[in-house]
Amino acid sequence: MWRKKYSTLTRAARKIHSGHPVTKGMALYECYDDFLTRHRITPRTVLEIGTFEGESAKIFAEGLPSARILTVDAEDRGIEFRHYPQLSFRQCNQTDVESLTAVVQEFFPNGVDLVIDDASHIGQFSKSAFQAVFPFLNSGGAYFVEDWGTGYWRDWADGAAYTDDQPHQSGPGTTT
Repeated sequence: MWRKKYSTLTRAARKIHSGHPVTKGMALYECYDDFLTRHRITPRTVLEIGTFEGESAKIFAEGLPSARILTVDAEDRGIEFRHYPQLSFRQCNQTDVESLTAVVQEFFPNGVDLVIDDASHIGQFSKSAFQAVFPFLNSGGAYFVEDWGTGYWRDWADGAAYTDDQPHQSGPGTTT
């Protein structure tokens, strides 16, 4: 029987996680560990879209010490990453396809193994980032988009309550 092996991200998260409600929950790191272990993915290159306060970037750096990690965010909050030499930050908006593409090409000329989109949580913005970055995903890699549950929040930018007959949303303010 296969047993869960929390050898990397979960252990790092237990060490670093602040417990602050706006950060990734511990269960998400366990899910990542589970997925990466089950699919035998050992990322050597990691792109995190959406840095916020840098906690998850530090956890990825601690949990994947041999990986080269780039975290990007629309806002530079001056986060200190000097204790994580394999971790770099670049200011870049996920909707700026040209800049995002250039940053990915610069840092990962041979492709990226793991992408985590934890930025705006707005469907159209995540789609824009996906279209820019997915072509750089290496075969056998993984691309995660977090927090799309906000799409069912009535007060979210592109959110709406779920109904079975809901039309497809192709972007903010448009339906098809």
